Amino acid sequence: MGKLLVNVFLVTFLVFLGHNVEGLGVNWGDISSHKLPPKDVVKMLQENGIKKVKLFNNDETILNALAGTGIEVMIGISNQLLKDLVNPDVAKKWVKEN
Repeated sequence: MGKLLVNVFLVTFLVFLGHNVEGLGVNWGDISSHKLPPKDVVKMLQENGIKKVKLFNNDETILNALAGTGIEVMIGISNQLLKDLVNPDVAKKWVKEN
């Protein structure tokens, strides 16, 4: 009986979890020995229904490839920048430049 309750709980949890997911996103790192062209990666993202991507830096080539695709982009910042970006003016300038 205990295993049945655990299984029912897990199935119920997974069903409810599936209803709360808005979309699937991926992390796109660019430190690699065999980089794919950004346009090819964007095409793969679109073909697989990926609507969100997180970048670990503001690579202009990658950002240009993503421009106009409708894919939501989040850019990570380095820990060194955190203390500077606490200032709203510095943060706005960084966003505008990147």
